[in-house]
Amino acid sequence: MHNYLKTIGSDGIRMLALSSLIIVVTGGISWLWQSHRVLSTARRTPPHSAGPLLVVLGQKLQSDTPTPDFERRLDRAVRLFADTPGAHILILGGYTGRAQLSEAGAGREYLVRQGIPPEAIHVEDHSRHTLENLRQAREMLPALGNPVAVLITCRYHLARTSELARGLGLNHRLCAAEEHFTYGPIQLLAILREGYFLHWYRVGRRWSEWRGNRFNLARIN
Repeated sequence: MHNYLKTIGSDGIRMLALSSLIIVVTGGISWLWQSHRVLSTARRTPPHSAGPLLVVLGQKLQSDTPTPDFERRLDRAVRLFADTPGAHILILGGYTGRAQLSEAGAGREYLVRQGIPPEAIHVEDHSRHTLENLRQAREMLPALGNPVAVLITCRYHLARTSELARGLGLNHRLCAAEEHFTYGPIQLLAILREGYFLHWYRVGRRWSEWRGNRFNLARIN
């Protein structure tokens, strides 16, 4: 968390403080509402969404290898690729933690082992979190023909991914990595965590628009 806060800068930390204050003032209701949005998106998003560009959101590696959640995202891309002749896969994620490989680099190796042709795989290995993932993807789209991006990620991560993509003006569709959403303590904790992050983003965006903070808006637009 400490390293993540370093990447977002002082403005991001101030927005985090404001978001937390609003949660306290509303007795947690504002946080629960965003968590409800996360849960709703997690439950209703289909696991099948064909398109010419399959974009896999990265995740911090474990011992230089993809985590189980990251593998689920990559496996979904493999299945969609098999059903979409001529598709390309873009993997997002730079060097995070103490990994010697980038998230995208590890993802590429995984896909090649699954039989995906290397020439069909593109990597973006400079971003450190979801917002940077999507901003870098947006910069790469013109060279790939500006297709609709099929954003593949875990169900708990879909709502925030879509919210950030809309803020960036990224033409996209969502695709869930898992076949179905399953209830359990770990999944519900992930929903609450994502609700907190989504609340933070929405508060920061609204505050920056109200104050006319062009620097903050430039980071998220």
